Amino acid sequence: MTNDALNLGLMPVDTTGKYGLPVVGAGPVPSADSLIPFNRAKTCLRRDVGVHFFIDDYQFERVWKSPQLYVEMLKRYRFVCAPDFSLYLDMPMAAKIWNVYRSRLLTATGRGKV
Repeated sequence: MTNDALNLGLMPVDTTGKYGLPVVGAGPVPSADSLIPFNRAKTCLRRDVGVHFFIDDYQFERVWKSPQLYVEMLKRYRFVCAPDFSLYLDMPMAAKIWNVYRSRLLTATGRGKV
């Protein structure tokens, strides 16, 4: 249960810093005619677009819960932006660190797969 909730099966990836956050390197981004939100990726027929996560967290929380279910779908697109779990100013620091960890882990493990 803990492995599933924390996605420990996605490790090992390179980590850094006090909190052991996954390392995400910058890379070239292919051009795309446009971007679509993740919540439209399953039904979008175009493949010349990129996918973004600049939507409410609840609409892509499922990617954190079952990332393996979305790899094949997302591979069809030109590129996929890193998920951006919310970081509110009034959010406790622990929650901010957790959301950065989740975003980086999904991104680090998705590179080369998605």
